[in-house]
Amino acid sequence: MREAGFDYTPVDYSSQLDHAADVPYPDSLEFAREYGYGVSTDVWGLDAASARDPNEEYVASMSPEERRAYYTTLLGDDAARGAPGEDEAYASEVEERTARFERQGCMGAAYNQVNAEFLGENGEWSALWAEMNRAAQAITSDPEVVATLADWADCMADAGHPGYRTPEEPRLRVAEQLAALEDLTTYESVDLTDTRQDPDAFDRAVESERTARLRALRADEIALATADYTCRDESGYQAGRR
Repeated sequence: MREAGFDYTPVDYSSQLDHAADVPYPDSLEFAREYGYGVSTDVWGLDAASARDPNEEYVASMSPEERRAYYTTLLGDDAARGAPGEDEAYASEVEERTARFERQGCMGAAYNQVNAEFLGENGEWSALWAEMNRAAQAITSDPEVVATLADWADCMADAGHPGYRTPEEPRLRVAEQLAALEDLTTYESVDLTDTRQDPDAFDRAVESERTARLRALRADEIALATADYTCRDESGYQAGRR
């Protein structure tokens, strides 16, 4: 960031997490009822509104153009688009993860550098990740698990969520919706004449729209995940994976 001409104080957001929170096991109906899949929901109590960033005052002093340049440098201009499916090859996952971090500016570069031993094909943990990926593929392709998918899909349709073929699809759909929300740059009801008198009016309107849509997405995610995990239990899919 300094090489790009910006002052920047590193932020340890993990120190602000509510580690004492009584969070259910993620792959469970209990978790789904409260947090959905944990994609758009605030599992650890670190909403943007409550997160403390020592750079806020510095960023607030910038012009809109300077602020956009700052965040583009920090986070990049091409956010991650979801996560690889369980049936993708390990090598493809490594390549995609690395590419995503490379598109995420200084933050992505730093994360990739720190976690290279975990993410790289030749990293210390690469053999373990590969074995875990093979195990996941073996479970999802097991004949007993596959036999439950039709019942799961019928259950989801009866719950008002038709069109899904596998339990991986609902979560990926939420991730895609969140990515689209983060890319929101237009707001139809903004009166552009206001921006001539107030240059920040457009940015505030977009942020207001993003907040409203995020609230709706979180509610939809919880409803979708709750139906998903209920149907996993009722169809026998969840039991077959254990």
